[in-house]
Amino acid sequence: MQVKPTFHFLAVLLLLWIVAFSCHSLSLAGGDHSIQAAVKSWDNFLILPRDILGQYEGSIESGGEKEDFPIQKFQWRSKRGELYFANWIEWPDKTNVDIGNPNYFFKLKPSGKSTEFDLSSVKSIAIPDFPDVFFNARANLLFREAGGYATAQYALRGLFVHNAFLPFIVQSPYFNLQEAETNGEGAGLWKVTFSPPPGSQESFVTPFRGGTLTLDPKNYWQLISARDVLIDFPDGKAVGSLDNTYVNDEGTSYVSNSLWIVKPLLAENSTTVTSRSKITFVTDHPTAFKKNAFTLTAFGLKEPVFNTDRKFRGVFFFLSLAFISLLIAIFSFKRLVANSQN
Repeated sequence: MQVKPTFHFLAVLLLLWIVAFSCHSLSLAGGDHSIQAAVKSWDNFLILPRDILGQYEGSIESGGEKEDFPIQKFQWRSKRGELYFANWIEWPDKTNVDIGNPNYFFKLKPSGKSTEFDLSSVKSIAIPDFPDVFFNARANLLFREAGGYATAQYALRGLFVHNAFLPFIVQSPYFNLQEAETNGEGAGLWKVTFSPPPGSQESFVTPFRGGTLTLDPKNYWQLISARDVLIDFPDGKAVGSLDNTYVNDEGTSYVSNSLWIVKPLLAENSTTVTSRSKITFVTDHPTAFKKNAFTLTAFGLKEPVFNTDRKFRGVFFFLSLAFISLLIAIFSFKRLVANSQN
């Protein structure tokens, strides 16, 4: 079932985006040069051509029992101005598919036959330029709804602490840098410790409330590890740790294995619940990439036809409304001036 966000929710979310993220490439308050360098490097990393195949596995353990999450197999191809992704979510009794191409996103659900799918939803997109799916408010909403953000957090693992985008964390108003220095481990790695500002409330931007991140400046400041990551969940607090392993392939260093472990902060004698997620990357250069595999046609379904006239009418309506408001303002101002002179 699809839940449509209300107008007020969208307005609040858009305001948060404007305040927190619209200046994603600007200098941070406090002037810390290492974080500024990291933000600039992440921008450069995002526009690199990426061709990735991988698999996500997760589980949760409680009271000696283990429950596995559905396996997700994903493919990601991105470069400036272009994005293709696919995420196959394999449940025990069914498989759901999220797919995106430069023209539209769509979701597929099982049709009842073992090898066929029905269309669950399809939406046109208006993304100015990849990677603006992260920084453009409207595009990001669609990106998340389509499953693209979930796929991104697997494919671009070096820029995520679990499901939180590093540029969002360090540029959030809830990010308070405590320390940033080389730690002497390895060759020039940086250790960044952060916490929320004093007196701040729960963050709408990211659930992470503090921790220590180890970054590699020689590899686009990608994340090596995270420790003591404090997390706010709706039903309580938890602490997480992350370890990424990198390999070099044709001059590009990418994550080959990622392990995230999170445990709740519980009172004594409470049952410990441990969540583990592991991402394994098959290759950073798939040889069998075909653009038409990311379309509805590839699944025997008709290509979508979007009503552009409706969009035009919507734009015309808001322009007309703005023009009328301007006329009213001018008229009111003239009356105010006239009354003051009398």
